[in-house]
Parts: sequence; C-alpha cells; structure tokens
Amino acid sequence: MHRLAVIPGDLSDQLPALVEQTAAPFLFLSSADSDLSLLAKQKPSVPIRALNIQALEHPAAVDHYLRSTVSKARLVLVRLLGGRGHWSYGIEQLREWARGDASRGLLIVSGTVEGEQELASLGNFPDFIAIAIGRCLREGGAENMAQVMGCCSNWLAGEPLQPPEAIPQPDPYCFKWQPNPGPKVGLIFYRSLWSSADLDVLESCASAMRDVGLCPRLVLVSSLRDELVQHGVRQLLQAEAVELVLCATGFASVKADEAEAGAPLWQALGVPVLQLLCSTLPKQRWQNSSVGLGPLDLSMQVALPELDGRITGRIVCFKELYRADAALECAVQRYCPDGERMAWMAALAKAWVHLRRTPEKHKKVAIVLANYPCRNGRLANGVGLDTPASAVAILQWLRGRAITSARATCPRIQML
Repeated sequence: MHRLAVIPGDLSDQLPALVEQTAAPFLFLSSADSDLSLLAKQKPSVPIRALNIQALEHPAAVDHYLRSTVSKARLVLVRLLGGRGHWSYGIEQLREWARGDASRGLLIVSGTVEGEQELASLGNFPDFIAIAIGRCLREGGAENMAQVMGCCSNWLAGEPLQPPEAIPQPDPYCFKWQPNPGPKVGLIFYRSLWSSADLDVLESCASAMRDVGLCPRLVLVSSLRDELVQHGVRQLLQAEAVELVLCATGFASVKADEAEAGAPLWQALGVPVLQLLCSTLPKQRWQNSSVGLGPLDLSMQVALPELDGRITGRIVCFKELYRADAALECAVQRYCPDGERMAWMAALAKAWVHLRRTPEKHKKVAIVLANYPCRNGRLANGVGLDTPASAVAILQWLRGRAITSARATCPRIQML
C-alpha cells in the first residue's frame, strides 16, 4: 500500500510514497541532491520540476509518476550516479515514453566519465549532446548549471539543441586550509558540496580534527576516478606530508578488474586511508531501519572503496530535508553532520596517527580469522580463497619487515 508524499522527494518517512507534482514541460531527475540545490537557485525561462531518483525506487512509484507528471512533459533530463542498472526500470519506462511521440525529448547523462557513452546512447538526442551536458553537470557550479538550463530552454522554444560548453572549475580544490598545529591529515570530499554551498559537513569535519590536535587539509574533487585529479591530490597531500587520509568519496579510485594490481594514488601516499560514510537517508530513518545503510550507499561507500584498500569508518552525516522548493515542487536536502559520530572518527584518526608514529618494536600484530558458519575444520572459509595460507604468507611478510612480535612468531589462533 502506498500513500502520497507531502513533499516530493522527502525521504524522511520509511513508507514508500507516490510522487505528486503538477505538470511542467521540463523535468530534471537526478541521483545527486547537489543538482537540485543548484537548480533551485536558477531562474529558468520555462517551468521545470525536479526530483531525486531515490524517490522513484519502487516500480509502482515510477508508473504513477509517468502517468501523472511525465506524460505531460516535453523534455526529461536524467542524471545517474552509477550505471543504468541503478535505475533500470525507470530508464526503460522513460524510453518507452519517448518512443510514443516524436516531439518528446529524453536525455540520459552520466555522473561519471566511465558510463557517459553507454548512458548517452539511451536517450533520443545525439550522444555528443548528452555527453556535453553530463560534463557540465560534473564540473558543477551555478555557471555550468545555467549552461545546461539555457540549451534545454532553447530546445523547448523550438531551437536546435546545441551542446553546452563546460566551464572548468578548480579540481582538486583546497578548502579553507589553515596553519593549525599538529599532525596533518587529508580530508577528501566531493566538490559538489562546495559548488552547491552545502558546507556544514566540511566545516564540521575540519573542526573535529582540530579538536583532537590534528591539522586538516580538506581537498575537494569531482571524482577520484580521473587520473589528472588523482595526480593533483597526490601532489597536494605529499607536499603537506599528511600522515593519514579520510576519504568521503564513493566508488573506488581504480576499476574493479584492475584492483588486484593496487591503487596507485594511495600507494604513492603510503598512509592509512579511512572511509567516511555519508548516509543519503535521514538519521531517523536510518535509526529505525534494521539493515543499516541502504543498498546504494553500501555498494558505493563500503564495497567499492574496499577495492582501494580503504578502511571503513562510521557514518558521519545524514541527508536531511533542508526546505521544500515551491518552483521545483520537490524537497531540497542537505548533509547534516552528526557531531558525536564525527568526534568518534576524529579520535580514530588520531589513534591511527599515533600508531603510525609508534616505533615498530613496540607494535603487536593480531590476525583474526572467522569460522562462522562452518565447523572449525573450515577455518576462515571463503569462496575461491585459501585464508589460512594467506595468514601464513602475512606472517612471513611481517618477519621480513622485522616487525614481528614474539606472539606473531608463534601465533595463537583464536576461533570466533
């Protein structure tokens, strides 16, 4: 059973909702709330409605939205963070809608470089136009959003759709570096927070680090998948001699089929990398859930970053309702930092820095192997893995690095 949402796109309630928006010629659907924040500051020449795709996860919500709102639109722009599989049903239904009338326009653009060609081909405009629009939105900022809105408004006015030219933004961008005392740590967040003026989580994270005696070096990026951006990050953080990195970007810095060879960015820095988690759901909904992070957050912020060797931390902020935008008829949301959880991550960061500075002769190493749910004879079982052999190899590597304690030389295995 479904009920109508009071504010379209407000995800604070756990019940699935049907989205109600009045008709408009232009619809902007995005996986990124930063797009909606930027769009709310624009003054487009045509009526426009916007929505976070997360509000249309359920097929019933998609079907209702197509009947009530999309059916009366002339142009739909969809921006996906991730491949078509993240919203496959919605894409297929929109493509069917576009095929129903030659005057309808459908643009599907990618939030990442890797997926731009595949997604661009799913709309009914030339690929190069969708790719150009996607690049403008990836650059971010009010100027690039105005470029996109201008070309779409012109098409709705009967002019040919011309590809907008992306206006480069600083990438990476150093955010409010201060000459604070203490060990330096790198903080990596998405640049979209800065370009949409969603700064609370950035300020809170930097403040939490200073409170425990660390010197934060906040670096904002469009994506860590870009080799030029990686090069810039590496140069900045190496020049500052950071002793730890806390990273809040999703995905991995390498492709999945290349992960076995390692992550060049983190290997070049040679310091521990902790993953900060940013929930795309409100805190109340997260607390009431028995599953914790949602599937999208889990894959993008836990599973994929682990390919880089990042150490998963805690959720430090939640996506909360900021205001309801009357023109767009949707919820505009922002990240709200959780002070207690942010302080916990700051204390963890300080402990990692302390461990890094501890002489190796004073360190002790533990290897914990699980045997759940099988019997002890299948210790640390894993499909296609030989975990006990890996443990022996690790011990041999530790001896070679001369950091083996007496306990590690004659290891004791504790079943858990």
